[in-house]
Amino acid sequence: SAEIDFVVKGGLTIESNRLLVEALMIDAKTKRVVWGHTFERDLHPDQIMEVRNEVADSITRTLGQSYGVIFSKKALEIEGRPPKALTSYQCVIRFYQYWRHFDPQLFAQVVHCLINTIAKEPDYAEAHACLSQVLTDSVRFGFPLPNHVEDPISAAIKHAYTAIELAPQSNRGLHALATAYWFNGDLEASLDAYETALALNPNATEVMGDLGLRLAMNAEWDRAVPLLREAYKRNPTQSVSLYVGFHLFHFMHDQFEEAL
Repeated sequence: SAEIDFVVKGGLTIESNRLLVEALMIDAKTKRVVWGHTFERDLHPDQIMEVRNEVADSITRTLGQSYGVIFSKKALEIEGRPPKALTSYQCVIRFYQYWRHFDPQLFAQVVHCLINTIAKEPDYAEAHACLSQVLTDSVRFGFPLPNHVEDPISAAIKHAYTAIELAPQSNRGLHALATAYWFNGDLEASLDAYETALALNPNATEVMGDLGLRLAMNAEWDRAVPLLREAYKRNPTQSVSLYVGFHLFHFMHDQFEEAL
């Protein structure tokens, strides 16, 4: 059977008007507690299922989302390792380290690592999605690419479609496709891809935030601002670049102090 990295355990207490959930995540190898939290919710008899699902959803997001508990633990393990020493999964972790701040010092490492990963594992859907994102970033930020990549946006779209074909139930490829379309100037196709990605996984806070940012650029404030707020509420550790959407909203409404 597959090797287990982490075990999640917990306890549940139900009182007449209160639900208490104690959750722990334990490193399967060292038996050390990696994370622990107590969730307390008001409870009414007709809301038991709703509250239970909300707590389960919170635990899942906290542990599994980008820059969540598992990411932080794995990122710490690969700190300082050269790209050649990284496994395919660790290469994807390195991508998210780069993507959190769009760190130009990590860009070249991530590109080479992802290209090598796909050469070794051509069916690794998330690696294709991540490579698509960095290829788009080369156009977005002017970061240099290896000489053999002549048309980065076309290559980004191609890798995004490959990711979608390999993992049609994952939103990663659709997110990459949406970003590539946006920076290729096809705004309608981009927004359609963002919407589809978010519908596929409503908990994908990176997609939620990016969609909010693109809608803010279109001055669609009624949807943009709630999406941005919800994205940061669910995942406050993600990229601060999304604050550009809040800036645009305040600036366009003459709220200049807030915009600054």
